[in-house]
Amino acid sequence: MPSQASADFLLWHRGYVYYFERILRAASGDPTFSLPYWNYTDQAQRGFPRIFAERESDPPDPPANPLYDERRELAFMFGLYQLSAGAVSTARAFQENRFLGPDEITGFAGGVADSDGDTKGFIELSPHDLMHVSVGGLIVDAQGNQIGGLMSSPPTAAFDPVFWVHHANIDRLWALWECDSQRQWGTVPSQAWLDEAPWFFNDHDGSILNTARRFFLDRRNFTIAFDSDTAGCMPLPVRVPLDARMTLVADQPASPPEIRSFVERDAAPAAPVNVAVGPDRQVDVPVPQSGLPAIADRSLKSLVEGADRAKPARIVLELGDIKMEGVPSVGYDVHVNLRQGETASRESPSYVGTISLFRANHAHGGAATGFRQKFDITEAVRQDHAPSEPLIVSLVPFDLFAPVGAQPRLRRSDQVTIGSMRVILQEGQTTVTP
Repeated sequence: MPSQASADFLLWHRGYVYYFERILRAASGDPTFSLPYWNYTDQAQRGFPRIFAERESDPPDPPANPLYDERRELAFMFGLYQLSAGAVSTARAFQENRFLGPDEITGFAGGVADSDGDTKGFIELSPHDLMHVSVGGLIVDAQGNQIGGLMSSPPTAAFDPVFWVHHANIDRLWALWECDSQRQWGTVPSQAWLDEAPWFFNDHDGSILNTARRFFLDRRNFTIAFDSDTAGCMPLPVRVPLDARMTLVADQPASPPEIRSFVERDAAPAAPVNVAVGPDRQVDVPVPQSGLPAIADRSLKSLVEGADRAKPARIVLELGDIKMEGVPSVGYDVHVNLRQGETASRESPSYVGTISLFRANHAHGGAATGFRQKFDITEAVRQDHAPSEPLIVSLVPFDLFAPVGAQPRLRRSDQVTIGSMRVILQEGQTTVTP
């Protein structure tokens, strides 16, 4: 399957979960059946759901529980650990008011700027990806090899029954997000993209449905409701119908210019750094001079502050050839120019994102295929206290699990390696795609 825009993530999974639910409902014979969701953002629900953790059903007839699977992080499934606050955080995603960004690394849902398989929107990065890696965890296969469990790898994740309650919650978080009156569509895609129907879903009656992307943007088309819905909620498609939004942008050029996309203005070549960071300590890495654009001359802050409002500048950090060695017990946050003596936190202006580790099955002792990840570091540079200093990238490990009772912290010797770094300067464009 070819790589698709990061904005496809929420849309495709909504259809995937919805039609699966319809199949289960028909098979159960219960017209009221619906998939539950796992609200792990609630601190009281950060333990593994017990219904998925019991080997036998109750009553024990039939004896096997079809929701049980041992290909998970067993210490978590058996109640020795709970999910950490860092593993389930929705903070960055819910700070974002745009559904779609001008590129594919911003926006609640991502964007449609290209088909780069390495790009992800904010809700996909956290909590979605971190939950997959946490639940999958470390298992031992039939040959005695230590590998990642089902949920930790995209090709196998949906074989774990807990996948469905996880993604039901992701769809619920989307519903919560869009009820806020401050939410906007952001960079609206072209009509051609909205009208394209790239996916085929099996329905409960055996029919195969092939529906335009725009259909998935409005949950009223699916009669989806959650018990967390609030009275008076006005979802984004109700407040601002998509077609009306496109008319507003396309037919009123006299209105204030809207940044529709960012294009590369200058980019440095990837500079090798070959740094490894493990689960126990922060690593600070200066971006090599060769990784900075020639026109920057290390004055990135002046470029941001001096940008024309009609063509704002943006600074993007790209980490290249990222590899995961072993099965992670921690995640890794990325900070830029973290102030000396400051404790790294996601509330700090230096925080620019979290490395996505939900990409490939991780074998013990072997590195997964390298990937790239981009971070918008514009605000971190704008608020930097020492703009003439070298650009310092801090890689900060955080626990995926919190111990229960007297358990020790869950720590393995896994590490992430970063092969290269580079900085890209981008310039905003106001071109409207018909």
